[in-house]
Amino acid sequence: PIPVSISQALQNIIDRTKDWNEKEFDINIDDPDENSNEFIAYRIEYEGTTDIDNLKSTDTVFDEKNNLIKVNKLKSGDIIRVYKLDFGEILLNTAMEFQSEVFTLIEKHSKLWKSCLNELYLKTFKENIHHLHSQLKHHGVNVKSSTVFNNWINGNTKFPKSDKVIKAIYEISKDKILGLSFNDILKSKRIYNSTMISLGRDLKDEIKNFLSNGNIGEIIQKNNITPETLRKAIDEQMPLRKIKNISTFLIKKEDVDE
Repeated sequence: PIPVSISQALQNIIDRTKDWNEKEFDINIDDPDENSNEFIAYRIEYEGTTDIDNLKSTDTVFDEKNNLIKVNKLKSGDIIRVYKLDFGEILLNTAMEFQSEVFTLIEKHSKLWKSCLNELYLKTFKENIHHLHSQLKHHGVNVKSSTVFNNWINGNTKFPKSDKVIKAIYEISKDKILGLSFNDILKSKRIYNSTMISLGRDLKDEIKNFLSNGNIGEIIQKNNITPETLRKAIDEQMPLRKIKNISTFLIKKEDVDE
């Protein structure tokens, strides 16, 4: 295929993330909750609706002036938009446009761990998801059986959140190719996640600029999204709402899928 012309801005995203090591990735994701045993969640109730949002303290939302503000800075009476647009596929398409060896490897490594898991499900455990799930838990993986089945086996998840998932699949399957590729898979996982995080931040900035001045940004433009379509999505999926009440609660890491 002919490589798609891409701007220096998007090229810089790949250049600054593809060589991150694990420590640099942890720093740049800017989410201390990722390495914590528990984190504070914020339960936000709104005036005029029964809808409720449960957000992490490190999440950001738009205020009524279209500025991004962290959830832990909110108070009752604030008017906000909660970022809910599912642009995962758009971000992936943008990243894959590079037609680079890096993203070819990401796709290869994603398929490798998932195919091993699928083999376990179909052949070793005879499509018994509960047995497979119990074996994963036995090997230290904290995950719901629905996540294994819907997201990993039959879903579009590229990589699991935790490295230990891939390690557990190897320990159960003893697949030699998976074992030999383990470190390379983890590197592809970090590159994929860091790229998607960087693109996600840039996309959120584009949404901010659109809300403020109506301009369509580069990522949005490259995916053929019109101002009318974007405005409709924003109005339907992330309308302005006035906070009625905010309460907090702790979520333990073991209660969150890996």
